Amino acid sequence: MTTAVAPRKRAYGKGSLTLVTWVLAILFVFPLLWMILTAFKQEADAYTDPPKLFFTPTFDQIANVLNGGFLPYVSNSAFVTILSTILVLLFGVPAAYALSLPTGQRLRLPIQEAGEIQQRGRLGHLGIYVRFGQSTQLQREAHVLGH
Repeated sequence: MTTAVAPRKRAYGKGSLTLVTWVLAILFVFPLLWMILTAFKQEADAYTDPPKLFFTPTFDQIANVLNGGFLPYVSNSAFVTILSTILVLLFGVPAAYALSLPTGQRLRLPIQEAGEIQQRGRLGHLGIYVRFGQSTQLQREAHVLGH
């Protein structure tokens, strides 16, 4: 005997997800659009309170930036961006490759083998901490640490 399962009704209408998506998109994009609009305002118009929504656009401020010697700042930013991207790729690509292999085919690094030898001891993962605690206790008993 088969029982039919009734389809689940949505708690909200079909358009609610679309509405929430549009609201979030506008909230995230509005500051960027405001900065772009402010670039075309005169300096006095950019700092008014309340802000001016209607103004006469001008390229004066953009010309000031281009003539103001901003190239060293752009080159510094480009250098840091390129260097950080190279470092991320150098570390991320091999790690992603190693994680993409099936479990039985994982890469074996010499440092892993040394760690496994340590873990095969009586105490497993906690071995190094317990051994450190034992050596500290022995040093206390021998009055080496002065406790």
